[in-house]
Amino acid sequence: MLQILFKFFAIVILSALFFIALGGASQGKKWEIVGVGIVGAQAVSEHDIETFVREKLEGNYFFVYARDNSFIFPRRGIERGLSEVFPRIKSATVRRIDVHHLVVTVTERKPSMIWCGENIEDEMRTERGCWFVDDTGFIFDRAPIFSEGVYRELYSPLVYANEGIPLRAMVSGERFLLARAVGERIERELGGVSRIVIGPEGGYSVIIRSSDLYPVLTGAEVRFRDGQLADRLLKNLLAALSVQFPADYSPQKELLYIDLSFGNKVFFGFEE
Repeated sequence: MLQILFKFFAIVILSALFFIALGGASQGKKWEIVGVGIVGAQAVSEHDIETFVREKLEGNYFFVYARDNSFIFPRRGIERGLSEVFPRIKSATVRRIDVHHLVVTVTERKPSMIWCGENIEDEMRTERGCWFVDDTGFIFDRAPIFSEGVYRELYSPLVYANEGIPLRAMVSGERFLLARAVGERIERELGGVSRIVIGPEGGYSVIIRSSDLYPVLTGAEVRFRDGQLADRLLKNLLAALSVQFPADYSPQKELLYIDLSFGNKVFFGFEE
């Protein structure tokens, strides 16, 4: 029995010594990371990214193994942490280019539109400002004050990461993708879009800023609902417009809305 205990303690002591010896080796200057290069950063400061990376390289694992060792540095923690600390960074990859240098490549989120409130009656745009939204519906940064028309305005309920704070909130994924697809198709086929509204009960509206093809559309609202397809909506809309507004059409009343919510039927609403 004593012999077994002796062997056990001997193994524990030898393992501990080996663990410490490896830790000591990891502290050597031979593998220390001294340089961090940044690629892809435009809106996010390269200095801020480098500072974050260097903070992650400070200290030791288990009080022994150097985190700035180029063979055991916290690659995944850096990649994950950059997206968490800087919402504008969509993804990051870190690779070792030699035993002393890392390069961090970041992909930044691009604005698809600006979110300006949960409904179009909000006074948020003028009072509290708007927020950048990427092409997935993720809110990643406060937007400066733009002249109207620089970005499409979005009004929609949010799924909040932190209650009441737009940063890192999401517009409901499927609803955002449908609204964005319809807005982009209208811009390609007809003219500029000023606002997109995602309503709380399955309704949507896209407000047309201007149209050279059909000037009567300026300021009009295009309505549709959940469950419809962008391609089918635009096909129905374009077919109805060519009939309703032929080349010799002379507007008598202002067009207020076009309702595509009822299958293949298209309804036009004019001022009284």
